[in-house]
Amino acid sequence: MSIFKKTFMKKLNIIFLSLIPLTPVSTHASEPAWDGWYGGVNQSYKSNSTSTNYSHKHIGGCTNLNFGAEWPGDLCEGNQDFSFDGNANTFSASTGLFVERLWSADKRVYGWSIGIVDNVEHLSAERMVLSKTWGDTLNVNIRLREAVNLKAIIGFPNEEWLPFLSMGVVLKRADINFQQDQYGYDLPVIRSKEQWVSGLEFGAGVKKHLDSDWVATVEFYYQKLNPFDLVSDGVTPGYGLRYPDTTIRVNSEANVLRLGIAKKF
Repeated sequence: MSIFKKTFMKKLNIIFLSLIPLTPVSTHASEPAWDGWYGGVNQSYKSNSTSTNYSHKHIGGCTNLNFGAEWPGDLCEGNQDFSFDGNANTFSASTGLFVERLWSADKRVYGWSIGIVDNVEHLSAERMVLSKTWGDTLNVNIRLREAVNLKAIIGFPNEEWLPFLSMGVVLKRADINFQQDQYGYDLPVIRSKEQWVSGLEFGAGVKKHLDSDWVATVEFYYQKLNPFDLVSDGVTPGYGLRYPDTTIRVNSEANVLRLGIAKKF
């Protein structure tokens, strides 16, 4: 091989090696793996703890001739102050849909998630005897229905794994139904109330890439709802109701395990 050819090949090798850092391989490696929009489905398993207080009070101006005894006095008909605390632990499972947005910054992954769940959770069903003398009873049924979750996410990426912390708010539709059956009157007292209840959620979990488009999520979080209640008052004793001024107040909290799978789009 001539000296000219050797010199030419040496220079060509130098030029080729100088271009290697500019090839698309390095550009592809610097792209964040978690950035993007995700949509998916999740399955939640929830352990609820519920405390309920039921109470009613005397009607204003009512005179009890029996000095607080259960047997009715003049215009009182057994309307004594009453308070009852009940506790219930229940388990429920539900399926929901969610959308997430993730992006990378400062060696972290940040994002938000919104989810919708359509289910019925039976928190408590109580049956209490209000009057042994009259045989009056109270039946209470408390349920949670549709829910909307909105939470913020901060993650700590490690290749295809993403451990994360989450914090957010939840809105749930709750309803309280109660019926007082009063012996001697063909007039059961029925009251119901539906309302949207807010609460907070705190949790932690991990995400994992199944491939370039699919991500699996396992998350455990604590959920605390604000107290909600039903108040029924203003009924006069002449109507024949022995328990006219009624309040039911509910406190509910839950521990939730959520399993999800989402596709990047």
